[in-house]
Amino acid sequence: MQSPDTSDRASLCRGYVALFNRRSRRFGGTPFEQADLTGLTALAVARCPLPAGSPVATNALDNLQAWSQLILDDGHRPATDLVGLAWANAYGRLPLDDPPTAILEAILQAGARPGAVHGLLAGTMRLAFTAGALPFMNWRTRPIAEREHRRWTEYASSGLATLEPTGADTAQFSLAARATYFAADGARPGSGLHAQANALARRLASTLPQDAASAVVAQVAAAASASGAADEAIALLRQLVHRRPCDGEPFIARAAGDDRVETSPWIPLALASAGS
Repeated sequence: MQSPDTSDRASLCRGYVALFNRRSRRFGGTPFEQADLTGLTALAVARCPLPAGSPVATNALDNLQAWSQLILDDGHRPATDLVGLAWANAYGRLPLDDPPTAILEAILQAGARPGAVHGLLAGTMRLAFTAGALPFMNWRTRPIAEREHRRWTEYASSGLATLEPTGADTAQFSLAARATYFAADGARPGSGLHAQANALARRLASTLPQDAASAVVAQVAAAASASGAADEAIALLRQLVHRRPCDGEPFIARAAGDDRVETSPWIPLALASAGS
């Protein structure tokens, strides 16, 4: 099965980057009131395929800096690790002249403090951050990053094993998809956790309700793509692309047959994951 056309995915991603920029201007410098959604938006923007050196890429970097400041000024929380992962991913994609080592080291140290991270979803986000930050660490900070990565790998594996998602419980289904995505994103290829995430992603894809909201479809598609469940990811991405309100519109509808635009950053994150 072939993936949705690359130009389709790139066009949709750029449409969402522009949408988040407008929302940020409209809502006082942040695309969403919730910090976690803003952190997720930063990650989506950092992973979207944007033309190198273009004004849209420069603007994306400006937004990443502004959104990060709002989140990093308020202590460590799940959004902090999302922003850190966004910075790690932005280097080489957005017009950053120097690696963002200082910000990654600060987030690594803050999140390593006792009690800084709570719960399965936050734990998998922390795992993904440590995996993304590791290549930037030097001989002083690498042992901390490696220790954190091992710690949250074990935690994520234990947590995923407890999940029993069903389409009847939308909230738990969505939680399982999001935790699977970040666990797969942070797992080492070929590891037991990566295989565990792959199995769970395939299960989620096979039990996804036909009338699921587009944001949930995107979460499962992203989890499938990150864990290597390629056929499931492609099928779900095709489903998303066909949910455009009308041909040529660079957005996805909230659900099949719904003309309202879905603003969730999971849409571009899923589309970007297919090309990573």
